[in-house]
Amino acid sequence: GVGGQRRRPLPAREPQPGAARLPGHVARGERPVARQAEGGAVHQGPVAQAVDVHQQSSGTTGTAMESSPGEDAAGGSVAEAACAPIAGGHSIDSAEPIYGLVALGIGHPDKLLLNSNAQAGDVLILGKPLGIGIYSAALKQELLSPAEYDEMVASTTRLNTPGTELSEISDVHAATDVTGFGLLGHASEMARGAGLQIVIEKNKVPVFEGARHHAQSGIKTGASGRNWDSVSHMVTGQMSAMETDLLCDPQTSGGLLVSCSPEAAHSVLETFRRHGHADAAIIGRVKSGAASVRVE
Repeated sequence: GVGGQRRRPLPAREPQPGAARLPGHVARGERPVARQAEGGAVHQGPVAQAVDVHQQSSGTTGTAMESSPGEDAAGGSVAEAACAPIAGGHSIDSAEPIYGLVALGIGHPDKLLLNSNAQAGDVLILGKPLGIGIYSAALKQELLSPAEYDEMVASTTRLNTPGTELSEISDVHAATDVTGFGLLGHASEMARGAGLQIVIEKNKVPVFEGARHHAQSGIKTGASGRNWDSVSHMVTGQMSAMETDLLCDPQTSGGLLVSCSPEAAHSVLETFRRHGHADAAIIGRVKSGAASVRVE
Protein backbone atom coordinates (compact mmCIF):
# COMPACT_ATOMS: atom_id res chain seq x y z
CA GLY A 1 0.00 0.00 0.00
CA VAL A 2 2.95 2.38 -0.49
CA GLY A 3 3.71 4.66 -3.41
CA GLY A 4 0.13 5.03 -4.54
CA GLN A 5 -0.28 1.38 -5.56
CA ARG A 6 -3.71 0.10 -4.69
CA ARG A 7 -4.23 -3.42 -3.50
CA ARG A 8 -7.05 -5.54 -4.80
CA PRO A 9 -10.13 -5.57 -2.56
CA LEU A 10 -9.91 -8.10 0.24
CA PRO A 11 -12.18 -11.14 0.06
CA ALA A 12 -15.48 -10.94 1.87
CA ARG A 13 -15.38 -12.24 5.42
CA GLU A 14 -18.20 -13.60 7.50
CA PRO A 15 -19.46 -10.88 9.87
CA GLN A 16 -19.22 -11.30 13.62
CA PRO A 17 -22.04 -9.21 15.06
CA GLY A 18 -21.57 -8.28 18.66
CA ALA A 19 -17.97 -9.45 18.60
CA ALA A 20 -16.55 -5.95 18.47
CA ARG A 21 -16.40 -5.39 22.20
CA LEU A 22 -17.94 -5.80 25.56
CA PRO A 23 -19.10 -2.30 26.45
CA GLY A 24 -18.00 -0.03 29.27
CA HIS A 25 -19.50 -2.11 32.05
CA VAL A 26 -16.67 -4.63 31.59
CA ALA A 27 -14.13 -1.83 31.85
CA ARG A 28 -15.78 -1.02 35.18
CA GLY A 29 -15.20 -4.60 36.32
CA GLU A 30 -18.77 -5.84 36.00
CA ARG A 31 -19.61 -9.39 34.97
CA PRO A 32 -21.75 -9.69 31.83
CA VAL A 33 -24.91 -11.71 32.46
CA ALA A 34 -27.16 -11.26 29.42
CA ARG A 35 -27.44 -9.68 26.00
CA GLN A 36 -30.28 -8.36 23.90
CA ALA A 37 -30.09 -8.59 20.14
CA GLU A 38 -30.94 -5.57 17.99
CA GLY A 39 -31.56 -5.93 14.26
CA GLY A 40 -32.77 -3.88 11.33
CA ALA A 41 -33.83 -4.78 7.77
CA VAL A 42 -34.22 -2.77 4.59
CA HIS A 43 -37.63 -2.14 3.04
CA GLN A 44 -38.05 -4.36 -0.02
CA GLY A 45 -41.34 -3.86 -1.80
CA PRO A 46 -44.55 -2.72 -0.14
CA VAL A 47 -43.98 -4.63 3.07
CA ALA A 48 -40.85 -4.33 5.21
CA GLN A 49 -39.07 -7.57 5.79
CA ALA A 50 -38.95 -8.36 9.49
CA VAL A 51 -35.91 -9.60 11.33
CA ASP A 52 -36.42 -12.12 14.10
CA VAL A 53 -33.44 -11.21 16.23
CA HIS A 54 -33.80 -14.18 18.52
CA GLN A 55 -33.63 -16.58 15.58
CA GLN A 56 -30.82 -14.52 14.09
CA SER A 57 -28.80 -14.85 17.28
CA SER A 58 -29.51 -18.50 17.96
CA GLY A 59 -28.62 -19.66 14.48
CA THR A 60 -32.09 -20.50 13.15
CA THR A 61 -33.90 -18.63 10.41
CA GLY A 62 -37.35 -18.65 8.99
CA THR A 63 -38.35 -15.02 8.63
CA ALA A 64 -38.86 -13.11 5.40
CA MET A 65 -35.26 -11.90 5.51
CA GLU A 66 -32.47 -14.36 4.84
CA SER A 67 -29.74 -13.70 7.40
CA SER A 68 -26.12 -14.73 6.90
CA PRO A 69 -25.11 -18.05 8.47
CA GLY A 70 -22.01 -16.31 9.79
CA GLU A 71 -24.16 -13.63 11.38
CA ASP A 72 -26.46 -16.22 12.92
CA ALA A 73 -23.64 -18.21 14.44
CA ALA A 74 -21.52 -15.26 15.48
CA GLY A 75 -24.16 -13.54 17.59
CA GLY A 76 -24.71 -16.60 19.73
CA SER A 77 -21.05 -17.62 19.83
CA VAL A 78 -19.89 -14.20 21.04
CA ALA A 79 -22.57 -14.16 23.73
CA GLU A 80 -21.50 -17.63 24.80
CA ALA A 81 -17.83 -16.58 24.94
CA ALA A 82 -18.83 -13.66 27.18
CA CYS A 83 -21.01 -15.94 29.38
CA ALA A 84 -23.95 -13.66 28.56
CA PRO A 85 -26.78 -15.57 26.84
CA ILE A 86 -29.13 -13.87 24.37
CA ALA A 87 -32.30 -12.80 26.20
CA GLY A 88 -34.64 -11.48 23.53
CA GLY A 89 -34.29 -8.30 21.52
CA HIS A 90 -35.89 -5.94 19.01
CA SER A 91 -36.13 -5.46 15.25
CA ILE A 92 -36.72 -2.29 13.25
CA ASP A 93 -36.97 -1.03 9.68
CA SER A 94 -33.62 0.36 8.59
CA ALA A 95 -31.96 2.05 5.63
CA GLU A 96 -29.37 -0.75 5.65
CA PRO A 97 -29.09 -4.14 7.32
CA ILE A 98 -27.81 -3.81 10.88
CA TYR A 99 -27.27 -6.22 13.73
CA GLY A 100 -25.74 -5.85 17.17
CA LEU A 101 -25.92 -6.88 20.79
CA VAL A 102 -26.62 -4.86 23.93
CA ALA A 103 -24.92 -6.25 27.02
CA LEU A 104 -26.10 -6.20 30.63
CA GLY A 105 -23.75 -6.74 33.56
CA ILE A 106 -23.63 -6.79 37.33
CA GLY A 107 -20.88 -5.82 39.74
CA HIS A 108 -20.30 -5.13 43.42
CA PRO A 109 -20.67 -1.38 44.11
CA ASP A 110 -17.46 -1.35 46.15
CA LYS A 111 -15.43 -2.92 43.34
CA LEU A 112 -16.53 -0.94 40.31
CA LEU A 113 -13.63 0.56 38.38
CA LEU A 114 -14.40 4.14 37.38
CA ASN A 115 -12.33 6.36 35.09
CA SER A 116 -12.12 9.01 37.83
CA ASN A 117 -10.19 7.26 40.61
CA ALA A 118 -6.60 7.28 39.33
CA GLN A 119 -4.08 8.10 42.07
CA ALA A 120 -0.81 10.02 41.97
CA GLY A 121 2.02 7.53 41.67
CA ASP A 122 0.00 5.05 39.60
CA VAL A 123 1.29 3.55 36.37
CA LEU A 124 -0.88 3.35 33.24
CA ILE A 125 -1.33 0.12 31.31
CA LEU A 126 -2.92 -0.15 27.85
CA GLY A 127 -4.37 -3.52 26.87
CA LYS A 128 -4.31 -3.39 23.05
CA PRO A 129 -2.24 -1.66 20.35
CA LEU A 130 -3.52 1.50 18.67
CA GLY A 131 -4.21 1.83 14.96
CA ILE A 132 -7.63 0.31 14.29
CA GLY A 133 -9.00 3.57 12.89
CA ILE A 134 -6.06 3.91 10.51
CA TYR A 135 -6.49 0.30 9.42
CA SER A 136 -10.17 1.02 8.73
CA ALA A 137 -9.26 4.09 6.67
CA ALA A 138 -6.70 2.07 4.71
CA LEU A 139 -9.29 -0.65 4.11
CA LYS A 140 -11.71 1.86 2.59
CA GLN A 141 -8.94 2.99 0.24
CA GLU A 142 -8.11 -0.64 -0.67
CA LEU A 143 -4.61 -0.22 0.79
CA LEU A 144 -4.87 -2.78 3.59
CA SER A 145 -2.91 -6.00 3.13
CA PRO A 146 -4.53 -9.37 3.96
CA ALA A 147 -2.19 -9.74 6.95
CA GLU A 148 -3.15 -6.29 8.26
CA TYR A 149 -6.82 -7.10 7.73
CA ASP A 150 -6.47 -10.28 9.77
CA GLU A 151 -4.65 -8.31 12.48
CA MET A 152 -7.46 -5.73 12.58
CA VAL A 153 -10.18 -8.38 12.83
CA ALA A 154 -8.30 -10.34 15.49
CA SER A 155 -7.96 -7.23 17.67
CA THR A 156 -11.50 -5.95 17.28
CA THR A 157 -13.03 -9.34 18.00
CA ARG A 158 -10.89 -9.97 21.10
CA LEU A 159 -13.18 -9.38 24.05
CA ASN A 160 -12.02 -7.12 26.89
CA THR A 161 -12.58 -9.90 29.40
CA PRO A 162 -9.70 -8.92 31.76
CA GLY A 163 -11.83 -6.13 33.25
CA THR A 164 -13.79 -8.37 35.59
CA GLU A 165 -10.65 -9.90 37.10
CA LEU A 166 -8.89 -6.54 37.33
CA SER A 167 -11.65 -5.26 39.61
CA GLU A 168 -10.60 -7.92 42.14
CA ILE A 169 -7.05 -6.51 42.40
CA SER A 170 -7.09 -4.02 45.28
CA ASP A 171 -4.39 -1.72 43.89
CA VAL A 172 -6.15 -1.27 40.55
CA HIS A 173 -7.69 2.16 41.02
CA ALA A 174 -9.29 3.20 37.73
CA ALA A 175 -10.03 1.91 34.23
CA THR A 176 -11.72 2.87 31.01
CA ASP A 177 -11.88 1.46 27.49
CA VAL A 178 -10.13 3.38 24.71
CA THR A 179 -12.66 3.74 21.90
CA GLY A 180 -13.83 6.56 19.64
CA PHE A 181 -12.05 9.46 21.37
CA GLY A 182 -8.64 7.84 20.99
CA LEU A 183 -6.00 7.39 23.67
CA LEU A 184 -5.55 11.12 24.31
CA GLY A 185 -9.30 11.65 24.58
CA HIS A 186 -9.87 8.90 27.10
CA ALA A 187 -6.69 9.77 29.02
CA SER A 188 -7.93 13.36 29.31
CA GLU A 189 -11.21 12.09 30.78
CA MET A 190 -9.22 10.13 33.33
CA ALA A 191 -7.14 13.23 34.15
CA ARG A 192 -10.22 15.42 34.57
CA GLY A 193 -12.01 12.86 36.70
CA ALA A 194 -9.08 12.46 39.10
CA GLY A 195 -7.90 16.07 39.00
CA LEU A 196 -4.37 14.86 38.22
CA GLN A 197 -1.83 14.90 35.41
CA ILE A 198 -1.59 11.91 33.08
CA VAL A 199 1.85 11.35 31.54
CA ILE A 200 2.02 9.23 28.37
CA GLU A 201 5.38 7.96 27.17
CA LYS A 202 4.72 7.87 23.42
CA ASN A 203 7.50 5.40 22.59
CA LYS A 204 6.00 2.85 24.99
CA VAL A 205 2.49 2.96 23.50
CA PRO A 206 1.85 -0.25 21.51
CA VAL A 207 0.89 0.51 17.90
CA PHE A 208 0.26 -1.91 15.05
CA GLU A 209 3.30 -1.67 12.78
CA GLY A 210 1.10 -1.68 9.71
CA ALA A 211 -0.93 1.22 11.10
CA ARG A 212 2.26 3.15 11.82
CA HIS A 213 3.37 2.54 8.24
CA HIS A 214 0.04 3.76 6.85
CA ALA A 215 0.13 6.81 9.13
CA GLN A 216 3.56 7.70 7.73
CA SER A 217 1.93 7.63 4.29
CA GLY A 218 -0.73 10.08 5.45
CA ILE A 219 -3.58 7.62 6.02
CA LYS A 220 -5.83 8.69 8.89
CA THR A 221 -9.48 9.14 9.84
CA GLY A 222 -11.41 12.38 9.96
CA ALA A 223 -12.23 11.62 13.59
CA SER A 224 -8.58 11.82 14.67
CA GLY A 225 -8.50 15.53 13.82
CA ARG A 226 -11.75 16.17 15.66
CA ASN A 227 -10.42 14.23 18.65
CA TRP A 228 -7.31 16.42 18.72
CA ASP A 229 -9.39 19.60 18.49
CA SER A 230 -11.38 18.51 21.54
CA VAL A 231 -8.37 17.75 23.79
CA SER A 232 -5.51 19.92 22.49
CA HIS A 233 -6.11 22.53 25.21
CA MET A 234 -5.27 19.87 27.84
CA VAL A 235 -2.25 18.32 26.13
CA THR A 236 1.40 19.37 26.27
CA GLY A 237 4.55 17.79 24.88
CA GLN A 238 6.34 17.32 21.58
CA MET A 239 4.52 15.23 18.98
CA SER A 240 4.86 14.98 15.22
CA ALA A 241 1.71 15.13 13.12
CA MET A 242 1.86 11.36 12.66
CA GLU A 243 2.25 10.76 16.40
CA THR A 244 -0.75 13.01 17.07
CA ASP A 245 -2.81 11.05 14.54
CA LEU A 246 -1.88 7.77 16.24
CA LEU A 247 -2.59 8.98 19.76
CA CYS A 248 -5.94 10.42 18.63
CA ASP A 249 -6.84 7.47 16.39
CA PRO A 250 -10.41 6.32 17.14
CA GLN A 251 -10.54 2.67 18.16
CA THR A 252 -13.26 0.11 17.58
CA SER A 253 -12.96 -2.38 20.43
CA GLY A 254 -9.89 -0.64 21.78
CA GLY A 255 -8.00 -1.86 24.80
CA LEU A 256 -8.59 -1.13 28.45
CA LEU A 257 -6.61 1.75 29.95
CA VAL A 258 -5.82 0.83 33.56
CA SER A 259 -4.40 2.96 36.38
CA CYS A 260 -2.80 0.90 39.14
CA SER A 261 -0.05 1.07 41.73
CA PRO A 262 3.44 0.07 40.50
CA GLU A 263 3.28 -2.93 42.83
CA ALA A 264 0.16 -4.23 41.04
CA ALA A 265 1.52 -3.74 37.51
CA HIS A 266 2.89 -7.27 37.18
CA SER A 267 -0.43 -8.82 38.23
CA VAL A 268 -2.32 -6.57 35.81
CA LEU A 269 -0.05 -7.46 32.89
CA GLU A 270 -0.29 -11.15 33.72
CA THR A 271 -4.09 -10.89 33.80
CA PHE A 272 -4.10 -9.29 30.36
CA ARG A 273 -1.82 -11.96 28.94
CA ARG A 274 -3.85 -14.77 30.46
CA HIS A 275 -6.81 -13.43 28.47
CA GLY A 276 -4.84 -13.28 25.22
CA HIS A 277 -3.86 -9.60 25.32
CA ALA A 278 -0.17 -10.22 24.61
CA ASP A 279 0.59 -6.59 23.66
CA ALA A 280 -0.53 -5.03 26.95
CA ALA A 281 2.15 -2.60 28.15
CA ILE A 282 2.92 0.11 30.69
CA ILE A 283 2.61 3.38 28.77
CA GLY A 284 2.82 6.10 31.40
CA ARG A 285 2.07 7.28 34.89
CA VAL A 286 -0.12 9.55 37.01
CA LYS A 287 1.30 12.62 38.77
CA SER A 288 0.06 15.36 41.07
CA GLY A 289 -0.83 18.55 39.25
CA ALA A 290 -3.62 20.25 37.35
CA ALA A 291 -5.81 17.99 35.24
CA SER A 292 -3.88 17.59 32.00
CA VAL A 293 -2.09 15.16 29.73
CA ARG A 294 1.62 15.41 29.01
CA VAL A 295 3.20 13.42 26.18
CA GLU A 296 6.85 12.58 26.57
